[in-house]
Amino acid sequence: MKPIYCNTASITNNNKTGEVCISFTHIYNEHKMSVSGGSMTDVSMPVVSEEACVVMSRGSFLALKKLVDEIAGQITRQQNG
Repeated sequence: MKPIYCNTASITNNNKTGEVCISFTHIYNEHKMSVSGGSMTDVSMPVVSEEACVVMSRGSFLALKKLVDEIAGQITRQQNG
């Protein structure tokens, strides 16, 4: 199986506990052969495999967001400079 997208991330916010969860996943296309009536058909289905899940407080999440924004700004300045 070859990944279509790697390290896709989803963010879940739990308002009751103040936690933020970031999940990192791989999405693959799985191929299975189906035989019926003398013909063979390739059936392709997406498969999601969770690689990591990080749970953090809102404060930690905001600090991480600030860090990522700073790094993205530095990269943009280097590319434009």
